[in-house]
Amino acid sequence: MADTTQIKWIFPPNWDGGYDPGCGVRKMCVKFTGSSDGTGETNAIKINRSELRTSTGTVPTKIVVESIDWNVHGLTAVLEWDNSTDEVIAYMNGGVSAGSNSDKQSWSAGLHPIDDDGTGDIVLTTSNCAVGDSYDISMWIRLKT
Repeated sequence: MADTTQIKWIFPPNWDGGYDPGCGVRKMCVKFTGSSDGTGETNAIKINRSELRTSTGTVPTKIVVESIDWNVHGLTAVLEWDNSTDEVIAYMNGGVSAGSNSDKQSWSAGLHPIDDDGTGDIVLTTSNCAVGDSYDISMWIRLKT
């Protein structure tokens, strides 16, 4: 078996992550949800930078994270940029004794990777997973040209 996960683009509405030349959207919101069967995820790609397009139709040079809102139950989840040396975006701990933890973090100027070597994708790794542990993460991003 494997964990059950979903990636849903909230804004723009009904967007599937592909390029729409008439869209002109630079800011986006994406939601990641997951329910564990106890196996967890390792470097699971949640946002693939090479599949995104800026308003000019080019692949963004970087994904800038403006804010993250999360609820993690039981497990530990780490969001990172997939570069030659992975850079942590957020460390989310589900709490003690399979409890839950909710929080929101925002960066006024946006958080972006320092290292340009690698894919620049946003990946998720979970640990300390037990059956029924879960996460619900909303991320607001901006594409940098």
